[in-house]
Amino acid sequence: ARAPGARAPGARRGAPRRRGFPSYSASPDQPLRGVPIREGSLWTMSQDRIEPVACSLYVNGLAFSMANGMEASISLSPFALIRNCRFNSAEWSKLKSFKVSLLDSEHCWYFSVKGDGERDAEDARSGWVLDLSHAISLITHSLLPAFSVTCDPVPGITHTNRRLMAGYLIHRDSATSVSVLFCELNAHCGTCAKFVLYENEHCESPIFD
Repeated sequence: ARAPGARAPGARRGAPRRRGFPSYSASPDQPLRGVPIREGSLWTMSQDRIEPVACSLYVNGLAFSMANGMEASISLSPFALIRNCRFNSAEWSKLKSFKVSLLDSEHCWYFSVKGDGERDAEDARSGWVLDLSHAISLITHSLLPAFSVTCDPVPGITHTNRRLMAGYLIHRDSATSVSVLFCELNAHCGTCAKFVLYENEHCESPIFD
């Protein structure tokens, strides 16, 4: 048992009591930061044809340029999706492809890898998919406070006594905005259980339940 007044696991000693909760832009057209962490040649699907593109992966997004000089970029967010895919077309089905998409967005980008053999192309695609997924993971972790998931209620805050687990999660406010909220799952009462959102781990007053 924990001594009275002891901190719950995950709580930060001397943490200031913040008011409000942080929100961040998730717009796909944000500037890309730093220098490329991976560069290479891929193929992209455009209007029923494939075109070569030069791609550069940054810590927060992907930039690519086509042979005709057109350039584009995608800034990633915790809700970006990276998936392997395969096309039904006999010609395109031989390509090792993946797509980058944004949740609830009409924007979706398809890329393919060509290699000296199927194994070589598969390895190259896996490398791009893993590096993109890792970039999204880094973005996600950069938004979350240093806090361990806890099962203990907040001392003196009675409405947290039914807590099963609690911690910070990223909430998608809109297509261009995300917020970091403290979320708590309560034990069921009757036929339902509460999932409560707070501004922070002090849980002084719910903002939604």
